[in-house]
Amino acid sequence: GAPIRPELVDIFYDGQCAVRAGQSAGLPEEALHAVIARPEFTLEVDLHQGRRVPLVMRTPYRGLAGFGTGDRDIFFGRSELIEDLVEHVESACAAGGIVLVVGASGTGKSSLLRAGLIPEMQSAERAWQCELITPGADPAEAVEEVLEALADRPRALLVVDQFEELFTLTPDDDERSATVNRLVAWAGETTPERTRVLVLGLRADRYGEAAAHPGLVAALRDQQVLVPPMTEDELRSVIEGPAGRVGLKLEWGLVDVILSDLQASDLTHVLPHLSHTLQAAWEDSDRRQLRIRDYKAVDGVVGAVRRSAERAFADLDSEGQQVARTIVLRLIVPHPDAKPS
Repeated sequence: GAPIRPELVDIFYDGQCAVRAGQSAGLPEEALHAVIARPEFTLEVDLHQGRRVPLVMRTPYRGLAGFGTGDRDIFFGRSELIEDLVEHVESACAAGGIVLVVGASGTGKSSLLRAGLIPEMQSAERAWQCELITPGADPAEAVEEVLEALADRPRALLVVDQFEELFTLTPDDDERSATVNRLVAWAGETTPERTRVLVLGLRADRYGEAAAHPGLVAALRDQQVLVPPMTEDELRSVIEGPAGRVGLKLEWGLVDVILSDLQASDLTHVLPHLSHTLQAAWEDSDRRQLRIRDYKAVDGVVGAVRRSAERAFADLDSEGQQVARTIVLRLIVPHPDAKPS
């Protein structure tokens, strides 16, 4: 008997009850039936304005997983850098065929290559054949396999992401040099009938080791694209762009709170922390609007990664925790002439 308050209510799939509630809000009956028949949706109705707001099903943020080639539509914040990189690739056709993408760990090099460069070069406008590899533990085999796949392509782009693995995972100097020489030779095979371009994604702390290879010196000097930390406007785009793409509302003031926290923090790797925080907050949200309280609930950009790691560790039994400690320690690679990585 209480009056209906002017607030949003959820109408779940309760047959005619949902239809009657929607009709009282002034919504067309056929539209209500169409939405209710779709089990992946919850219908949110504003009783005063009669607006339908479906539950957002697609995750707008990638967390620590990073972006892939299929995430181009939710990859924001690097539009100018993508244009610059495409220009370098196109100019490299007549200048040795090699482009180096260099940046510190956590600046988003891999996402730039995978969700930025490759989709752009594969677009109907450019129509390049693109392949992506990481060196891994057996770089020679990985390189030969991908070069064979590109052998008959008239316009071929090979992206070697995490090129620093060649120095951290390949202890044999001869094998390392042979792999670099093979890649450089392939990049120089451009003819009037075919185009070959090699793009190497390199972590900045391995710059000196790459420069020690004569075949890479010219590219480091003339065809280098630096991936800097994002500006405030770019970070704002990283937060707002994906949400807008999937139809997720952001509470007024949320973006400013996040940017303020980032500015006040001493985080070295901003993007991984930001991406994980947004994903964690999204998972705890109502999937319609991301609110400041959702962001605070996951401890913000400073604490979200730590909070998730501690929760995951606590969920393991004692044997699992010991295995986790061993794995984490093995992830650290000591170097006699450089900092551990």
